[in-house]
Amino acid sequence: MPDLPQPEPLFDVRDAKTLDDLRRLSRAIVIYDAATDFQQEENVWAEPQIVIRTNGKDGSRLARTLTAFNLREAILSLRRKHNAKAEKTVKDAFGMLLPADMTGSMVRKDFIWLSNNATRGMQNVVICRGDVRLRLKDNLKGETDDMYVTLPDSLPTAGLWEMRGDAMGGPYMLRRLDGDITVLAFVYAPEMKKRNLMRQLQAVLYTIKKN
Repeated sequence: MPDLPQPEPLFDVRDAKTLDDLRRLSRAIVIYDAATDFQQEENVWAEPQIVIRTNGKDGSRLARTLTAFNLREAILSLRRKHNAKAEKTVKDAFGMLLPADMTGSMVRKDFIWLSNNATRGMQNVVICRGDVRLRLKDNLKGETDDMYVTLPDSLPTAGLWEMRGDAMGGPYMLRRLDGDITVLAFVYAPEMKKRNLMRQLQAVLYTIKKN
């Protein structure tokens, strides 16, 4: 998976010689079929589920299809269970769904920070107006004013953030909206893998809709 500080696979894969009743309940099933270029079905033996038959010659298409399925299901899960109270904090600017456990918040002029405040696997969302780097420097500080969250100078839509003046960092994604608004989602989880945490936050970014 790109834009993570350590290498992590796009997916966790379990190899199986047979497709028994238990394995048929898996969310994503890829069946090697030398005679089939690429074929996909959904909810064949379970729901939600995707079943793909492929000869394996188009790995990029397979990865795109599985990634899109995972993202769609993460968005549906977010719609079923989200944080209505936290969403009221940002409803006047735009609509977005937030994870139910994202309860920590800080609201200042042109800046909103929301977090699950987890001791392991901290997820954060920042909504700000104007220069996102300047807003982070002014509002998300470490133990001293010389320590603050910073992003790469080129400001790609995904990459690695770091704490200036401290050995902290992790992956981030951002989305720019009309009206000079930026939504930044980032993870701090030095003790664990970050792929699934970032995919959950990616689902949050995809729910953003201007009012």
